[in-house]
Amino acid sequence: NNFFTSETNVEMYTNYFYAEWSGYGNNGTYGTFYFPTLNDNQAVTGITPWDFTTISATDGTWDASYEEVRRANILLENLDGVDMSTASMAYYKSLGHLYRAWQHFCVVRKFGDCYWVDHSLTTEDTDILYGPRQNRNIVMDNILADLNYAVKNMGTKNADSRTAYNVYVAQAIKAQICLFEGTYARYHQGNDERAEKYLQEAKTAAEAIINSGKFELTPGAEGYRANYNSLELAGNTEMIMYKQYLDPLLRHRFSDLIHVEAHRCDAPQHTVDMFLMANGKPIANAASEFQGGEGKDLYDYYLNRDPRLHINFAPPAVAKIGNNANPDNETTFKKWS
Repeated sequence: NNFFTSETNVEMYTNYFYAEWSGYGNNGTYGTFYFPTLNDNQAVTGITPWDFTTISATDGTWDASYEEVRRANILLENLDGVDMSTASMAYYKSLGHLYRAWQHFCVVRKFGDCYWVDHSLTTEDTDILYGPRQNRNIVMDNILADLNYAVKNMGTKNADSRTAYNVYVAQAIKAQICLFEGTYARYHQGNDERAEKYLQEAKTAAEAIINSGKFELTPGAEGYRANYNSLELAGNTEMIMYKQYLDPLLRHRFSDLIHVEAHRCDAPQHTVDMFLMANGKPIANAASEFQGGEGKDLYDYYLNRDPRLHINFAPPAVAKIGNNANPDNETTFKKWS
């Protein structure tokens, strides 16, 4: 009762919502791009065992997202008593709905069936705390309702910011969640009607971002490089929301873990093969060019490819070593063609 008394306090409360987006990490912590090793696109130096795991109802793995659901619900339950403008009230209510939707989505994505929680729980809520899980479709439909509330009511607050929640961030989150659910309904449930509904919602959200005129793709390989290999993203027309690092206030350790002698993880050949040829065709269509034949080596596998491959990965170095009697060991390296 003595915290939710001003818009300043509400803003301070919602600043914690930004902790959800870990980016490259916060100072000494690890970020989003370090742990996706249980997939086809990143390999680690050791073997990572994996198996299906049954998570019990009391396992701490459930906690993180539901703690954030509670944080959102506490916000929504206390906003009406705060003195602020109508526009600010609509914005913070929308932010609460958006954040609650995202956190429930994280639970569905990880566990499937779970429970939709629309208020801050007490020990009296035994039907939820000890009740059975709800069907994931029920939870996802409530998520969609929260998302639609957010994009409808968020308004223009922070609309020109690229580091704050705004209506375009809400549309982007909605597009991602609805694309997930639409494809799940189609390919896992065989429910074309539900798939069409969610895929159309994803399309509508994406079109809202495109039609705003505030964002633009940068053509060519240099535009791609600017997204992933630049010191500053301010002014980048592709950014909807990004994490801003500012030395010494906020740093990350991504480069330290990937590009130095530790070299914890790297891309397997499968990832390299996902990049198209320069003519736009899949690498499989030209695989015969790299199989055997005089003068062919692993280096040739990287030639005539989508230039974004060269931005992500250095090619294998092909060296010609002179005889051991030569103290300089003559070495020559090929370069990109």
